[in-house]
Amino acid sequence: MEMHCKVTVYVRLSLFVLLSFSEYACFENLAFGRLSNQSSIYSALWGAAKAVDGDKRQEFFSSACAKTDVGKETASWNVDLGKIMSIHHVDIYYRKESDSEYESTYRGFFAGFSLYISNSTNPDSESLCYHRLQNGTNSPPSVMSIQCEMIGRYVTIYNERLPEQTYPEYYSSTAELELCEVEVYGCQGISQYGDYCLTCPSTCPDARCNMSTGSCFQCLDGFTGDNCTERDRCMANFFKIYLNALGNEGPFYRCPLAGRLLVTARN
Repeated sequence: MEMHCKVTVYVRLSLFVLLSFSEYACFENLAFGRLSNQSSIYSALWGAAKAVDGDKRQEFFSSACAKTDVGKETASWNVDLGKIMSIHHVDIYYRKESDSEYESTYRGFFAGFSLYISNSTNPDSESLCYHRLQNGTNSPPSVMSIQCEMIGRYVTIYNERLPEQTYPEYYSSTAELELCEVEVYGCQGISQYGDYCLTCPSTCPDARCNMSTGSCFQCLDGFTGDNCTERDRCMANFFKIYLNALGNEGPFYRCPLAGRLLVTARN
């Protein structure tokens, strides 16, 4: 199992005492050894699995990379995480060989790619995590770490060179992917957050929260605050919860804007 860890060292210095300790926080590489596929195969030596085998060498002829076939208008690669998981970031290692070779050749094939996090093998625009029309020297770099705070089962890298489109001059004329390693870091549960994969507050709807901070996207009725841990003091919301428990759903009460309790009947 591969992990992506960060180490924070805390030091407290007093007049007589020096105290120090380290805190370790890790995300798991969810893609390592998982089932992967690509749109075409250049050779059996460079199949899709080469991008999730833990070998980060950016050398094509060491058989460390996955490569799609040449001369295509589109190229794609994906990994199946096995179930829907919480994803924090994705690290991509592209074929490099040397700095000069990457700059003159392989950067043009990598440029313009899209990264998707989805629940199916057919991602749509809503599952897009990253896409950029690159321009300039060293863009994109051969190693990229892309933050994608999303949930999903499939991670897809896609590129295209469509004849009706105009691309920057240094882009390749055809679409190829040469991925030496793709690492997907996050938590195995969709109701987890943070470097330690803590459990989201139970007062978040469906126990879903922000992957970095743990704050709820919205609160269950009766709770408020960033983490939905504070009791809602609005009496109207209290009655709404009570009525909903009796089966009377809908907007029966609403909170005041200026300190008065306003009650509105449902039509």
